[in-house]
Amino acid sequence: MFEQSELKMALAAIKPAIGKRENLPILNCALIAGATVAATCLDMTVSYTLTTADAGPDAVAINHAELTRLVAAGPRGALVHITLDPALNDVAQITVGDISASLPTLPTEDFPHMEAPGPVAGQWTMPAKDLRKLLATCGACVSTEETRYYLQGVYLHAHGGKLAAVATDGHMLAFRGTDLPWTRDDATARGWIMPTNAVKATLAWLNKHQSGEVTLTLHDSTESPARLISIKHSPWSLTTKAIDGTFPNYFSVIPGISKNRQQRCNFDRKAMLDAIKHVGKTMPRVSECVVLDAGAGTVASQPAGVIAAIPYAGGTDIRAGFNWRYLVAVLSGFPCQRIAFSQSGPGKPARFNNPDNRAEVSVVMPMHIWQPVGD
Repeated sequence: MFEQSELKMALAAIKPAIGKRENLPILNCALIAGATVAATCLDMTVSYTLTTADAGPDAVAINHAELTRLVAAGPRGALVHITLDPALNDVAQITVGDISASLPTLPTEDFPHMEAPGPVAGQWTMPAKDLRKLLATCGACVSTEETRYYLQGVYLHAHGGKLAAVATDGHMLAFRGTDLPWTRDDATARGWIMPTNAVKATLAWLNKHQSGEVTLTLHDSTESPARLISIKHSPWSLTTKAIDGTFPNYFSVIPGISKNRQQRCNFDRKAMLDAIKHVGKTMPRVSECVVLDAGAGTVASQPAGVIAAIPYAGGTDIRAGFNWRYLVAVLSGFPCQRIAFSQSGPGKPARFNNPDNRAEVSVVMPMHIWQPVGD
């Protein structure tokens, strides 16, 4: 017996792990075992522990979509009863208040389970909102290019004796250090690449549940080649395989702060974001370049020429074009009011960082600035 609203929440919480493989229907199922509701896509498992469970089935696997529709149709506050018909080993009777239906089940022994995790390589408990911000900031820069599969996730690794995260798609990069200690050899230790689907699943939960603390655990492999990442934010938990690949040496991509004062400046992050969004939304999708011109104190669209004024502090030699969506993605990930902007020359990667925290830095590759004929 379960409370309708909590079971509805549990089914929504595990939905990111529901597989979509017609040849493996068990991956379309929610596994209910006692008070735990779980789903898997083979590489990731998400579970939710119900607090209102009472005398539920030992274990039953029911199609997630069908069960979700039935539970949602029931009255709020109703009790959900799931019983197995002893005469039929592949049918469950579901009652939600005054609504009832029979749903087919699949053998619970067919439900895939993640291998046992290996030894703990690192474990941290932190405010849930901190992990959400870390994954959201880096997740915005994750690649979608299938050929470079090792960029399709957030790279968790040791940096300066502490946990750090980075992601890049080759056009933009976000690096975030933390204050969470991790005693490892930065030069030789291999990190964990958390896959995009696991990042999105975690954010889907933490975006709605930011209170309390969350525990992040990284597991080394033993006999199995898989290295696991687990996240626990009671009553929700996720376990995923790390991407088996080598993340590139991103340090060589992050430019230093220019020594030329005219090639660096500061600006107000919110004012810049508002200006970029205003200008960017006036352009057709085929032309998404905005020009940051510190000397003129403007943000302008190319080639339409829609201009917004923005105060810069310094950087009179900076005039560079960028994809406006990339700028919105990286600037949205900073918690600070002021942003330091540095570019060592035309066509060079641009560095954006928190002037009060060098561990918060993003990089955006510039675009070619269109010049009218005759200029």
